[in-house]
Amino acid sequence: MVRVTSTSGSVAIVDKSLVPVQFAAGATLQIANEINAVVQGHTTQLSNLDGRVTTNTNNITSVTQTANGLSSTVQSHTTSINTLNGTISGHTTAISNLQQTANGITSMVESISVGGRNILRGTRKLNLTYCTTSGIRSTVPANEINGFDGGFSIKHFAEANNYVDCLSWDNSITPEPDTYYTLSFWCKGIGQMTSYFYPSVVVYGYNSDGDEIGSPTNTSCGDGAMNTTLTNEWRKVWIVWKTGTNMTSGLKNVLVCRVPQGATTNYAQVCGVKFEKGNLATDYTEAPEDLEDKQKVDANIFKGASYDGGYISATTPENKWEFVPDDDMTNYSLYELNRYGTLFMDGSFSLTPYCDGTAYLYSPYFYSNSNVQYTMNIDSYDWGDNDAKIHLMKFSSAANAKTLTSPTVIELLPYSTNRSFTISAAGYYRIRFSTTVQYYDEEDGDYYYELFRVRLYKGKLSL
Repeated sequence: MVRVTSTSGSVAIVDKSLVPVQFAAGATLQIANEINAVVQGHTTQLSNLDGRVTTNTNNITSVTQTANGLSSTVQSHTTSINTLNGTISGHTTAISNLQQTANGITSMVESISVGGRNILRGTRKLNLTYCTTSGIRSTVPANEINGFDGGFSIKHFAEANNYVDCLSWDNSITPEPDTYYTLSFWCKGIGQMTSYFYPSVVVYGYNSDGDEIGSPTNTSCGDGAMNTTLTNEWRKVWIVWKTGTNMTSGLKNVLVCRVPQGATTNYAQVCGVKFEKGNLATDYTEAPEDLEDKQKVDANIFKGASYDGGYISATTPENKWEFVPDDDMTNYSLYELNRYGTLFMDGSFSLTPYCDGTAYLYSPYFYSNSNVQYTMNIDSYDWGDNDAKIHLMKFSSAANAKTLTSPTVIELLPYSTNRSFTISAAGYYRIRFSTTVQYYDEEDGDYYYELFRVRLYKGKLSL
């Protein structure tokens, strides 16, 4: 019998001492089978190893893919992070810009100084007790200007050879040094107008039209001349002036409207004037003193008294306006304006003379105690020119006052639309408006004399 005792690689080691000759062929076959079994075993082992290598290779491939995926994800996150960094940088820039804007707005707000109080008196009615006017004074129709209702305007046409000062408040302001003041008003017209704050008070100014004069750091003071371009529609404009630290002391003037010389078709019309401390124009308001005067007003002493001519009926009250022409005035028409319509305007008259002469219009009579102050207001006054006069007349009794018997001239009252006076002695009184009239042929157009809304109040008031 032949026995394989061991193997070395792919070679079988045979114990030859145990192999008989007769068994050589069989032993060889057996050796071959055993060798084949060994080889088969190694083949199986190699196959298993190959499978394990394949598995490991697949695992390595999967790990590589995972690593590549992670790399892509990291790259994507890196891109996102870079994008976010850019966004954050943009937001940081935007926040910085907003902060700068906020700081700028804060500086602007801190530089704004608001007054609100109208320093000028008599601005609604252009009360001649306080202001100086030249030109056509008229009412501003209701709802014509948003923010200014129930007031008056002044209008003046340009002159060919000289400027015209149309509206001013003289010796009315005692300004503080190094302080902003704002003038605002409504205006319309053709051409330009100029406003001043003087004398020797302004170092810097600018207006709503975008014009600028001087500098806030100037030391020399001027008159603050600022031009305003006029349009054919009402518009509100404003002018800001800064006073100087070296301005002269004393009362100053505010000249709202000067019409420069030029074409006689040019004109300026102004209303709703407000002058206030600060560099921001606020809504129009009257001076607090003017509003206080309105609250003090007694009933109009002339209210309800009518004229017995024109369109007035026989129901006219006994105490009434009286018109007394002289002997030369034989032909005229006197109407109490609006009395015959739905609107009653106290003491409003229009006189059209058809001959020359002298006209006297007497107010209703009233009784006064001694030492009583009165204010008479006339919305519009066109009762002649240089020879027009207003007199306070005293009567010894009510009966004489009623019949205009034996009047005594007490006082010549100021020729203006708003006047105050004091009655020193008790008694019965009338106010007389007199004027010399001239007849104009109708071919040249009717000429008329007018008083519009004559009212009398107790007290010294601004109306």
